[in-house]
Amino acid sequence: MDLPLSSQYQGTSNDCAPYCVAMALNAYKGTDKFRGEEVAAQMNLMALLPATPGNELLPLLPRLPGRVPGWATFPWGMVDYLRAQGVPAGWHPFATEEELLRNIGQNQLTIIIVGDIGGKSGTWAHAMIVWGYNATTRTYYFVDPAAKGGELYPLPRGEFLEQWSTWWNILVELKEARP
Repeated sequence: MDLPLSSQYQGTSNDCAPYCVAMALNAYKGTDKFRGEEVAAQMNLMALLPATPGNELLPLLPRLPGRVPGWATFPWGMVDYLRAQGVPAGWHPFATEEELLRNIGQNQLTIIIVGDIGGKSGTWAHAMIVWGYNATTRTYYFVDPAAKGGELYPLPRGEFLEQWSTWWNILVELKEARP
């Protein structure tokens, strides 16, 4: 990816998605004003509001919150916040690896959710920003808010695809290249 992206460390919080949103916004807008802890606090307040029109999970559930304050952020909650900042964004489940590789090739900022259900580490989900893919080593690279030091986090392709499929291959996409 050719976009400048500086890492922010989430510490012991469960705020990986707000931190990813902050990092993506900074890269998209060419700034450093968005901080993960502030985005998380603002998302906590937004959780009390109905979903943004056009971003409902299902027509029958239009008021499903985008975040459980202090705990979990859903993909539509990330999109609601991005849209509130004037950034065209969307999300969808069941994405393909081809879509992900296309986004990488087009420098399209993309947040994914990986995790496990009932595995050795229990049930967990984690958001990261996709940075790149090395076809030679078959390794994906991510900007991971849980990684100290700001280094890219590598995941072998097979391990990544397994963890990504646990949460339905969700992509949160900023819809345009950076202005």
